[in-house]
Amino acid sequence: MDKLKDEQERRDLAFANRGIVSDEDGEKVEPANISQMVSLRLDGRLVTELRRLAESRGTTLSDVLRDAAAELLRSEEARTNRWLMVSYQTRVGRVQRTSSVGYYETGDQHLSHSDDLVGT
Repeated sequence: MDKLKDEQERRDLAFANRGIVSDEDGEKVEPANISQMVSLRLDGRLVTELRRLAESRGTTLSDVLRDAAAELLRSEEARTNRWLMVSYQTRVGRVQRTSSVGYYETGDQHLSHSDDLVGT
């Protein structure tokens, strides 16, 4: 019962002093990238094989799963990032212009670059 009373007193004290801290007290720091635990359900045979793999590598099941997740993201990024090149010609009178436009396609974003070559 004393612990509960002590906890309530600490909370009351913290609440009473909540406005005392200002923006000038302390310094801003980058937010921490805190690891998160994730639960998932896997087929028993798959778990057995993953554990064997981890043991053969001298590592843990968690490390094997983290490596697999990171590799999945790398392969997805490589699959979705493409360099595309488009060339087209236009003619005005006797002047022909060849234009090339190249861009990286990363999902919905397009980073472009173009060069014009003028010929006769």
